Amino acid sequence: MHKRLILLALALMLGLCCSPALMAANIIFVTEAGDTDGNGIQDDIGFEEFLTGLGHQIDIRRGNWTTLDAAKIAELNAADLIVVSRRTGSGNYASDATEINQWNGLTAPILLLTPYLSRGTTSNYRWYWVNSSTVNNLVAPRVEAVVPSHAIFKGVALDGSNQFDPLDGTTGTGQTSFAGTLDVGSGTLLAKAATGTNAWIIEWEAGQPYYTGSPGTPAGKRMLLCCGTQESGATPQGAFNLTESGKKVLANAVSYMLGILNRKTASSPVPADKATDVLRDTLLSWSPSEYAQTHNVYLGTSQADVEAGALGTLVSSGQDANAFDPGRLVLGQTYFWRIDEVNGAPDFSVAKGDVWSFTVEPYSYPVTGVTATASSASKDMGPEKTVDGSGLSANGQHSVTPEQMWLSAKGAAQPTWIQFEFARLEKLDKMLVWNSNQALEGILGLGAKDVTVEYSADGQAWTSLGDFVFAQATGLVAYAANTTV
Repeated sequence: MHKRLILLALALMLGLCCSPALMAANIIFVTEAGDTDGNGIQDDIGFEEFLTGLGHQIDIRRGNWTTLDAAKIAELNAADLIVVSRRTGSGNYASDATEINQWNGLTAPILLLTPYLSRGTTSNYRWYWVNSSTVNNLVAPRVEAVVPSHAIFKGVALDGSNQFDPLDGTTGTGQTSFAGTLDVGSGTLLAKAATGTNAWIIEWEAGQPYYTGSPGTPAGKRMLLCCGTQESGATPQGAFNLTESGKKVLANAVSYMLGILNRKTASSPVPADKATDVLRDTLLSWSPSEYAQTHNVYLGTSQADVEAGALGTLVSSGQDANAFDPGRLVLGQTYFWRIDEVNGAPDFSVAKGDVWSFTVEPYSYPVTGVTATASSASKDMGPEKTVDGSGLSANGQHSVTPEQMWLSAKGAAQPTWIQFEFARLEKLDKMLVWNSNQALEGILGLGAKDVTVEYSADGQAWTSLGDFVFAQATGLVAYAANTTV
């Protein structure tokens, strides 16, 4: 006799759930190993610590990115931001046109700290960001914010000439490498040394060649921000050399490149967009935009209705908190929601948010960690086949291969039984049954028919759930469960 029992049961556990902290950004820090001054510390460790201190997750694998392949490119594109350290040998990332195109073709935003990789003349090229091969090493020059209204200068004290001192000239020899040109092509010059023709910060948008004639076109947002020491004698290469105002600019630049500075709409939804198995007592939360005074919350089960703000979907208007309790949600239901940000006086403008979705946990889950034992088994047809996925396709159809089923031994003692032991006490919702499905099932009738199902909390005292008639399998490879207990 054969019984193919797959249990779909799980205790329905309800309770309070605290909202998790917003996820930090994933930043890949491209750098190489180096300890120029021999102090046992990596030259650019200060930048790693600074980025980590901003609350982000820093992926640092020194020397890992000097050659790229499809897998590495996929990793880089999956990052929220790529920061390229001054502690890199520029020739290691521009060995030929293919490698240059690989870096310029990355869709993830790149914050470049070394001007050596930005060079773009035919005689001394790297990534072709600027049409110049000149790099000048300057000792903490005073810097002018060319576009002082830009988000990266938020909170930075500028003098009447929009100048300030972001670089520390006391680290080693104090030198910082600047791009020796103010011709930034299609880019925007954001900051430069107060004297001379030395660019400090430049940004480029995606989709336009860096300059006329450049073979490079950025596939994502790009920024050059020159910082980290120029190696000279015992001075480390790429040591952290920013003053407090310089730190503010770098922190702003990171947030800007991540798209979280001057954002007009709400972001970072919790639950995450398209999340599944969300607890039914969850709290909705989000990161507010910079200038939002209040928030309008829309929630419903129709994406079109939430998008349109249809009647009944505005569940909270003008609230101050960036969190909303929707109450007890329906199990298994998909919800759509959006947050509109409302600015303050004088215009009280409204920034319509994106529509996000999540799906509440189902009523029951497939039980995992099940151990099956039986009264007997035929060769290669043990009871473990009923709980290890043998013979089942991804869409729940069973094969006709005998070795992918359980079959009791011929002539074994009766009654024939199979027992499923769970790793913990579970509350049963339902059991789906795949019966014996060998190709000759219609003739041989090896499947179970009249079955008594019992259950126990301790394996000692058993209670009858009832007597059931199991449907016969079809003997076809597309056989789906046809009995539910």
